[in-house]
Amino acid sequence: MTNTINQELEYEELHQPKIVGPIFKVASKLLVQLNNHNEQHENIIISPICIHRALSLLLLGSNFASRTKKALQDSLGYANMDEYEIQQCHKDYARVLERFERITQNTVKNREKFEAIKRGEDRNMSDYELRVDLPRSPVINLFSMLMTKYTEGQVVQSHYERDAARYYHSSIWNMDDQNSEEKHIQCVIVNKRAREAGFEDGRPLMDYLDSNFHSPDSLLILSSIRLEAFWPMDFEELDGKGIFYNYGARDQPVDGQCLSVKLSTDSNLLEFTSNELAKVKLLHKTMSKRAIFRQLSRLNFRAILIPLKGGLSFVIFEPIIDPLDEPSKTTLGQLYDLIDDLLATSDPNNSKTNLEHALGLLDSSVNENYQLVSFRMPKFRIEKELNDLKVALKSVGLRRLFDRDSAELSNMKENKLCLSDIKHKAMIATTKTGIKPDQDNTTTRAQTSYSMGLGSPPVEVNIENPFMFVVRYKKIPLLMGQLTNLKATASPIVN
Repeated sequence: MTNTINQELEYEELHQPKIVGPIFKVASKLLVQLNNHNEQHENIIISPICIHRALSLLLLGSNFASRTKKALQDSLGYANMDEYEIQQCHKDYARVLERFERITQNTVKNREKFEAIKRGEDRNMSDYELRVDLPRSPVINLFSMLMTKYTEGQVVQSHYERDAARYYHSSIWNMDDQNSEEKHIQCVIVNKRAREAGFEDGRPLMDYLDSNFHSPDSLLILSSIRLEAFWPMDFEELDGKGIFYNYGARDQPVDGQCLSVKLSTDSNLLEFTSNELAKVKLLHKTMSKRAIFRQLSRLNFRAILIPLKGGLSFVIFEPIIDPLDEPSKTTLGQLYDLIDDLLATSDPNNSKTNLEHALGLLDSSVNENYQLVSFRMPKFRIEKELNDLKVALKSVGLRRLFDRDSAELSNMKENKLCLSDIKHKAMIATTKTGIKPDQDNTTTRAQTSYSMGLGSPPVEVNIENPFMFVVRYKKIPLLMGQLTNLKATASPIVN
């Protein structure tokens, strides 16, 4: 069985970008740590790529062969890589970010053209393109900025500033104390970018920085993501009774809004459980021939992939509730157990998490043995600014970064620079058209047909229990989180 698993792992490796595994590694450590301190059982949303990118910027600035550099490499998932391989990861980031920027630029152009068509100024596109392509192109906008104060003779190293811009498209801002025209321009730009990223809460970001940042030895990293993605077809929005079986720590059904849709053939479902609990017996029998699937089936969960336009996907991981389980075993407890299991590695000789293996199987399987005809999930909104990210980073081995005497970041700046704070904010809202789409683009409706293969049993999927989710571009995790309390998502949603 071990040889079979190794062969399957080699196949997976050939079809996965090199930075995907390291990004998942960071996300796995942080999500587990955040849940360890999540006494109120709050919903969680993080952006794995944003956090990994911020830590990668620190790796660029760490001293060669220092303990800080080693700790960062371990935390970033680069522990077994040499300098050449790490350099390739830096270059991979540059390619990924360029790709995201091109996607977003094309979307902006398409939306401008869409508006021109609506105004009757451009008649060069067919009605089909107008209805389907333009309104549903995605936005993937990653924001990253490093902020520190310059003093005479103590500026950011020129090679660091160059590499931060080249590989990670990040700006470095001087928060000096001089009330100069240059600083005013910087404040306007920083406040605008921070507001777009969602960091502003009642007062301009630069006012906060001026009142809290006094030392030239301090460093602040801002990191966020703005994602707009669209389902291939609109969901139907419904009010429902008892649609979600959890209310924070209380294990009880709750009412709310749900999203329902007839699915296209691009959607996929895998049930990692026993054949007795699986809905699709024939698929389960076929997949059970794969050693990794049999190994993951001990975790007792199902994974469903819902495609989004433009190469994105939304994947849900829901524990399968066995009716024979002890009544005292709550749905929330089962989710936490599942998250711990998914984010762990089952093989000490392989660094991949069970989550990565499950996603690999989901991506490579073909739903020819069944037809997903309908899907229903809660409509939800999660917004989370991680003020405790500093604590979580310390707990995963990065304590030295926050200590002035041991941070070892002179490759960034010659004086004893240390990380004072790291702010991270992410938000996700599921609506009838997609994930946090623009209001202006919700007025059109694209129709997607689906057909049932001969002899394929119809399968309906209703997500009713607390679940973990991942939003990906191709295989890269952009957002990861968990829905544990539906009532806590009741803030207004634009749709």
